[in-house]
Amino acid sequence: FTLRPTIHVLALSSDCGMAGNFVEVHGLDRPLEDLASRPDGQSGAASLVNLEGCRGRILGGRGREYVVETFDGVIASIPGENLREFEPRAPGSFNVGESSSSTRRAEVGCFDMVWPSAPEFVESFRKDFAEVLHMKGFCLIQMCSRPQALKEAAEEAFRLRDWQLPAKDFEVPYLGHQNCTKYAMLPKDSTGRLGTFHLSQCDLVLTELGQLLAPLTEDMFGFSLWGGQTMVRVPLGGDSE
Repeated sequence: FTLRPTIHVLALSSDCGMAGNFVEVHGLDRPLEDLASRPDGQSGAASLVNLEGCRGRILGGRGREYVVETFDGVIASIPGENLREFEPRAPGSFNVGESSSSTRRAEVGCFDMVWPSAPEFVESFRKDFAEVLHMKGFCLIQMCSRPQALKEAAEEAFRLRDWQLPAKDFEVPYLGHQNCTKYAMLPKDSTGRLGTFHLSQCDLVLTELGQLLAPLTEDMFGFSLWGGQTMVRVPLGGDSE
């Protein structure tokens, strides 16, 4: 199970009573050190980031402050007076008649679960993930990923070639109803030599998610889960496609 090493080397108190809670940063008038940007997680120079308005989860206590991992992948030690709790909204729970602007604001904190921050949380994550998937048919997982990495993954996706559409009999099972996307097969590229390093990291997360779910699928869903090559989807280029 892949986790960022920074989380493990920090001296945290997980019994602070707030660990795992979702919070929003407010009233912070100065930049803070991004502890995840330190080379070894403990010493060395760290970059400064403005976290006002950012959301994330508390990893633990650190003296009179809390160590927070934001949904943008920053880890920082933040005074408690600059944090307020927020309750994430479940996907699909928007009220009929909400304006598009209010819906967009709600989507920022809209998810079912957050990717686990440490190995000790994996087992509870596995069970909760399977239960949500069984109940709803889908599960939206909030990751803690840096925007630049997501941008580069998208750029890598659009540089792929050999785009395809499946045969009509398989289009809905693979791509869903009212599909407006095409797909290409992702080459195996853990080193970045093929120019798909960030996409490969996304693929690794999906592989781990499948491995977590695999022991439960036969009993809960009536099928066995097995691995295969990853399909990357992007929007169709226009009416010609």
